[in-house]
Amino acid sequence: MWTPHIGQVVQVHHATDVNDPTTQRVSPTQGVYLLTAFKINPKLFVNTCGEWFSDPHGVRNETPGTYSEATLGLNVMPVSWINFRPEVRGDFAGQKSYSASLDGPPRRNQLTVAFDVIVKFDVFR
Repeated sequence: MWTPHIGQVVQVHHATDVNDPTTQRVSPTQGVYLLTAFKINPKLFVNTCGEWFSDPHGVRNETPGTYSEATLGLNVMPVSWINFRPEVRGDFAGQKSYSASLDGPPRRNQLTVAFDVIVKFDVFR
């Protein structure tokens, strides 16, 4: 937590498969992830997320290349046992990797809109 109203998570990683069975060679991947939560009040948070990932040999993704995403969302908690989480996410690739359907033409970008409802209860009382 930077302040009582701003929290942040940063993750950086690098992985190398020395003898990857898919590529039959050394296959490095790396990435960085940044999540920030802004507490507006005890029942409302604004969340942002940014991520970059490199998979030059297509070991983790079907299409080799670089990928990034940016997300903006809310976490609304009207009562302690339920969360509503709408979000908008943009995905971006350095190469044509996404398609709107399995038969669609590949694209470099895509937009996703999601809405989660989380219901919390204690089953182990």
